Amino acid sequence: LPDRNMVFGAFTTRVADCLKATICQVHGYCYGGHLQIALVSDIVIASPDATFTHPAFRYLGASPQDMVAWIENLGVKKAKEIMLTMRPLLAEEGLQ
Repeated sequence: LPDRNMVFGAFTTRVADCLKATICQVHGYCYGGHLQIALVSDIVIASPDATFTHPAFRYLGASPQDMVAWIENLGVKKAKEIMLTMRPLLAEEGLQ
């Protein structure tokens, strides 16, 4: 488990801990690890066709780190809805 956390958390930790503002630009699918990067970025600019989802929601459920990031970005109710229904979040919903 420590090795897994070191490998999988490495790219999101660098973005989350960056001292400069981080901007994420999304076109089309933002899936899996790309979603994790978008969640920890300071600003997300998404095209109207952007779709945000993670494959783990279907099979394993969200990891605790993802749940915290979802709640910070969307609020508790919307985060629960997305994780429990396993449907993707569309760009327009994310904007609201």
